[in-house]
Amino acid sequence: MSIVKHKIMRKQLLLPIFLMLFSTGSFCSQPENTTKDIESLRKNIVNNYVDFVNESVHGLLVINRLLQGYNEDINKYVDLEEYQLNRYSNKDLPADIFEDEEKWFYDISPNNIYRNIMAADMVLSKKESNTLKDLASQLNNINKQSNALRFEIENLIRTLDLNKRENIGLIYQKLEEGTELYNSFYSIQMKMSNELNNLTRNWVIDPTYTDLSSKMDNAYNAMRQGLEAMRIEGGSKDLNKIIDVEYNAFSELNNTDKSKYPNIFNSIRAKNSWNNMISQMEKSIEISRKYMISDDIMEEYNLYGKDYFYYNGELLGCFNKYGLGMVNDMNKLIDVMGIEKIHYMEIAHLFKVVYPNKIENLGYIFSKQGVVSALPKSLANREIKVANEKFVSEDKYIDVEFYDHFIEDGDVISLYFNGDKILEKVVLTKEHQKVRLMLNETGKNYITLYAEDMGSRPPTTMAISYKMNGKEKEVIMNSTLKESELIEILYNK
Repeated sequence: MSIVKHKIMRKQLLLPIFLMLFSTGSFCSQPENTTKDIESLRKNIVNNYVDFVNESVHGLLVINRLLQGYNEDINKYVDLEEYQLNRYSNKDLPADIFEDEEKWFYDISPNNIYRNIMAADMVLSKKESNTLKDLASQLNNINKQSNALRFEIENLIRTLDLNKRENIGLIYQKLEEGTELYNSFYSIQMKMSNELNNLTRNWVIDPTYTDLSSKMDNAYNAMRQGLEAMRIEGGSKDLNKIIDVEYNAFSELNNTDKSKYPNIFNSIRAKNSWNNMISQMEKSIEISRKYMISDDIMEEYNLYGKDYFYYNGELLGCFNKYGLGMVNDMNKLIDVMGIEKIHYMEIAHLFKVVYPNKIENLGYIFSKQGVVSALPKSLANREIKVANEKFVSEDKYIDVEFYDHFIEDGDVISLYFNGDKILEKVVLTKEHQKVRLMLNETGKNYITLYAEDMGSRPPTTMAISYKMNGKEKEVIMNSTLKESELIEILYNK
C-alpha cells in the first residue's frame, strides 16, 4: 500500500473520489488525470462544509422540537394554555442527535462529516482551510451544546419542584440559552457561506449548464433573501419587492428549455427532483404573499406569533430537506449535472421561548437575554454612562426600589434589566416602587435608567436603593434624552 493511500485511510476520508484516486497507486502516478481529479477532490471537500451545515440544520430541528416541548411543559405551571406542537422525548431519540449511529436521520451524520473536514488538508490553501475549519469547529461546538442542553433541561424539569417560581425561572433561563445557540449557529453559518462563495467564485461551469446553473443560483438567492427578510421580527419593509424578485427568478427557471438537458429530464429521479424543486418554490411564494395580507396562523402557533409561524413552520419547510424543501433537490441536480459547483446551503431554524402573558405571576424578573458578557455602550441610539458606584448582592434575588428623591416634577422613565425593558413609561413619585430581580449567576448584571420625559426640571433624576446585610444603600441616577445611566450589580455568591 502506498504511503499516500495509507494516509488517506488513516484520516478516514469517506469520499468515493479518494477510492478512485488512490486505488491503483499514488497521486503522482496518474498525471493525465491530475487536473480533473484535483477539481473533483476540491469540489467534494468544499461540499463537505455545506453538507455539514445542512445535516447540522436537520439535527437542530429535532432539538428545536424538544425545546419547544419543554417550554410547553413549564408554561402550564404559570397558567398558560398548553398547545403541543410535538410530543416526543429524549428517550425516543439517539443520545447524540448529531452522531446517529443507527442512521435515524442521516445517510452520513454531521459528526462523521465534521471528522472528514478536520482530516482533509489537501487542495485548499492553508489559510482557506484554517478559516473554514475554525467556522466548522464553532458550529460543531454549538451542536454539542445544543445536544447537551436537551438533557440539562429535561433533568431540571424532572428534579425541580415546579410549583416554586424560582425553579421555573431557572428553566426559562436554560431555554434562553437555546435561543442564543440557534442565533449563533445562524450567524456563523452565514460567515461560512460567504467564505465558501468567495472561494468558489471563479470556478468554471461546463458551458452546457452555464445558463441553467445561473437560473438556479438566481432562484436560490431570491428564496434565501426572502427567508432572511422573514427571519427579522416583523418581517422586512422590502418583502413585497423581494417576493417580486422571487417570482421572476422562479419563472425564469420554470421556463427552462428542457430539451437542452436530456440527462436531467430523461431520468425519472432527476425529473422528480426538478418537479419538486419547482413545486416548493411556487409554494414558498404563495406562502410569502399570504404572510403579507393575512394574520391567520395555526392555533397551536398563537403563542409564538405570526413571524415565527411563517418562518419556522411554513417557509423553511419549502426550503430545507425536512419538509421536502427545494434545496436538497437542487443539490441532487447539481450532482446529476456533474459540474464544478458548490452545493446550496440550508438555513437554520429559529428557537423562541414563549413566556406567560403575565410574567408578574412569577413574582420576580429574570433576564431573558441569558448570560451577558459585557456592559452595553448604547441603548436606543443613546449613549450609556456607567455609574461609578455599584450594587453588591450576596443573594441571587435582590429587591430594588426606585423613586423621585427630590421634587416630583413629572419625570417619566423606562427601566431595563440586563437589556430587557422591565418597566415602561412610569411616572416617578415620592412613593417607592419595587421590582424583584433574579440575577444571572455568571456574566454581568445591570440596571439602566432611560428617560422618556425629563419633566419640568431636567435632567431626569431617580433614586434607586436596595438592602445589603440589613443596611439600605441608595444611589442617585441621572439620564437625559441623549444619555442613559447604567448601574452594575455585582453578584458575590
